[in-house]
Amino acid sequence: MSVFVDNGYRTRLGVSFYDRVAELGNLEELTGSYRLVVVYGPRNVGKSELVYYWGRRRHRHRFVAIQSDLLRASERVEGVARYLVAPGDEIRESILGALRSRLRDLGLLGLVYAAYDTVRSLLGETIFFIDEFHLLPRYAGRRAGLEEALVDLEALAHSLAKAEEPRLRVVLAVSEGFFASQEALTRLHGYSTEHLLVEHMDEKSYRALYTEYAEGKGCSTDFATIYGVAGGAPGYLAELCSSQQAVERLIERSESLLEWSLAEAREALGLGAREAIELSYRLLGGESLAPLEQPRLHRLGQLLVLHNIAYPVQEASGMRYKPQLPIYRVLLEIAAEEKQATLLGISAEKALGRAREQVETNKA
Repeated sequence: MSVFVDNGYRTRLGVSFYDRVAELGNLEELTGSYRLVVVYGPRNVGKSELVYYWGRRRHRHRFVAIQSDLLRASERVEGVARYLVAPGDEIRESILGALRSRLRDLGLLGLVYAAYDTVRSLLGETIFFIDEFHLLPRYAGRRAGLEEALVDLEALAHSLAKAEEPRLRVVLAVSEGFFASQEALTRLHGYSTEHLLVEHMDEKSYRALYTEYAEGKGCSTDFATIYGVAGGAPGYLAELCSSQQAVERLIERSESLLEWSLAEAREALGLGAREAIELSYRLLGGESLAPLEQPRLHRLGQLLVLHNIAYPVQEASGMRYKPQLPIYRVLLEIAAEEKQATLLGISAEKALGRAREQVETNKA
């Protein structure tokens, strides 16, 4: 099967749009049936790029998007212009006028309706895309910021479900760790809301994307290294292509984060050091579990999700936890094989060698 590629579209990486045919179809179907759709998944897999592509290619004349993370960094309403995608200058200026002087006080609900009130007469049916909504300026710097973001999310879902604005659809993209660990799915149950999980790209599609990126911008790191460490997550290309040292730094950061997460799990679940490693390796090795029958293993999975080590996938056979990055499973595999009580003795060189070996073996 050939790889889908749109050579006439440029992503923020500066390459064509690849793959995601199934996700595009699912997003189209969900937005046709539900008023609020939450797109979530591991970091850097291309959630935002998927929605941007879908909106611009299929709904250009009614698609409005705001990048909350960059908006928060700018902390000025004038900065919205740089991070606002809208079908024309008139729409953009109308939204800017509505948000001026109110930006820092607007949460998700206020942002959506303030913007929609200004453009509904111009656009009619409107699709708003808010990227990383929990990073809006209103929630920044507050201890209860994430909880407030979730309260606003539920309020928006409730408002949209009442069908007061039947021409309004909202798509949100959020990091998987935030969305799953905060149990947002439970809060949204019963409203006109659905969610779409975006996972890593398959190897064939990612290889095609990598090839174009390397040819256009250069890459000092080979494909097997990047795919073995970060998997099919395009967002890591710029960092990992810079140098071998960048790859080693990511492995070292991953090792430290995983070790810290296991320490938290040991304390919370009463596990021994080696037991925590063995159970985590078993969990991220692909085993499907029934949460009610294996509550401790399920709780371990939830803790790894909270720390952005894993992400959950609901399947017919049960719940499966997958590593956010392949290197997490590689580190656990090495430690389990060598019966270690800690990950900190594993060198980046050894972990990278194992990761590359697995990619080459699968290719063969």
